[in-house]
Amino acid sequence: MKKKSFRFQLISSTSLIIMSVIVLFSLILVLYMVYYLLIVGRIYAMDEDLAIPIAGVVIVLLLILLVVALVTSIICGVVISKRFLKTVEQFTNNIQKIKSDGFEHRLKIEGNDELAMLGREFNETISLAHQALKQQDQFVSDASHELKTPLAIIKGNIEMLQRWGKDDPEILNNGLEVAHSEVERLAQLCNELLHLTREMKIQCDNPIEVGPIVEEIVNNFKEMHPEFEYVITINSTDQVWMQPEHLKQLLIILIDNAIKYARDDSKKIEISYDSLKLKVKDYGIGIDADKIEYIFDRFYRADESRAQNNNNFGLGLAIAKRVCSSYGYSLEVASTINEYTEFTITFIRSSE
Repeated sequence: MKKKSFRFQLISSTSLIIMSVIVLFSLILVLYMVYYLLIVGRIYAMDEDLAIPIAGVVIVLLLILLVVALVTSIICGVVISKRFLKTVEQFTNNIQKIKSDGFEHRLKIEGNDELAMLGREFNETISLAHQALKQQDQFVSDASHELKTPLAIIKGNIEMLQRWGKDDPEILNNGLEVAHSEVERLAQLCNELLHLTREMKIQCDNPIEVGPIVEEIVNNFKEMHPEFEYVITINSTDQVWMQPEHLKQLLIILIDNAIKYARDDSKKIEISYDSLKLKVKDYGIGIDADKIEYIFDRFYRADESRAQNNNNFGLGLAIAKRVCSSYGYSLEVASTINEYTEFTITFIRSSE
């Protein structure tokens, strides 16, 4: 069964409504005329020969009104549909241009009616979709680049072992250590990628205390990096709504980041909590002002050489930002080159 076009449906429905109104008005007018003629006929004892022609006139008048109503409704339906479908046709043409020219094209919006609002929402949706696709392409490109390096190293070592390492214990041990190290890097990268792609469960049954978790994580870092000085300042007992493992993850990412970018002459890290704000401050190499807005992007590294030496894939801060955003909390950074870098988590939901 062939479907009727939207234009036909709009004209039909508009014409039907207009014709119904006109017919109803015409019937009321005709009934009033008939009633008036009957009253006049009674008063003046109208002859039958005179009444019949008058009745015929009324019938003809009624038919004329019906024809006028039909023609008028169709004309009005066409005019109204053309007025509204003009915007729809513009949308259709622009959407076809988007299909052919790409997401750079946008709908041209005129007016402030409902269709204009729909067009603006469509433009915003296209912008978000375009941005998401660009991020996806960038993510795939960066992930492929990060995977390529350790795989190339592993392949090179295996080929070397096949040629010379079978009978040389030193070459064999060295090749196995390098391959093992790169496999660990691959496992770490895969874990971080999975964390960024899987859905987070942020439901909390009870709030948690920040102080004990800070002390636990710092004690672990003291064992791994005893050369650093850790200064803990807890000035508040305010509890926060966050799963303990997520708070631990945030602290691990921020403290580990501070260690990786520390200066040789300043190995000090300060962790403080007050007024629902958790701060992690280091006195390392700092971040350029023009790079701060990018440090939460996936695979971005402010200092490429330092990051490579520390097996950093540029995913830690992206994960931290995602965790905070999932809870509605903010993660901000302030930094000065060769002086300090301070990350601040504010445990107050942005919607409150």
